[in-house]
Amino acid sequence: MQNYSQSEKRMSRQEIYINVGDTDKIIAKSDNSLKVNTKLLLRYLAGADPLDDPNCRSCFHFPTCGGGCPYTRIKNEYEGDNIDVCSYIKGNMKEFLELHYLNKSK
Repeated sequence: MQNYSQSEKRMSRQEIYINVGDTDKIIAKSDNSLKVNTKLLLRYLAGADPLDDPNCRSCFHFPTCGGGCPYTRIKNEYEGDNIDVCSYIKGNMKEFLELHYLNKSK
C-alpha cells in the first residue's frame, strides 16, 4: 500500500473552493458522500444579481459591464466591504476608446 501525505489525502477528497485555501469558502466535498454548503452555493448563484441594484439597472454602461464583479458584490453585501463594483471604463469612455484604437492600429 502506498503512503500518502496529508495534502495528497486532502486533495483526493476534492474540496471545491471559491477562495483557494480558505476552508470557510468550501462549497462542496466529495469524500464518499457529497456534502454541499447550500447557503454559500446559493449566495454565489443568486446573491450578486446586478439587476437588484437600481444604479446598475439605470446605467448606460450596464450592457457592456454586466454589473461588475460578482465576487466584489458578495463581499460588499455579506462581508461588509465597500468596494466600487463599477467598471473603470465608466466615466472614462473617451480615454478608453482612444487607447483601444491606438493599440489596435499598431
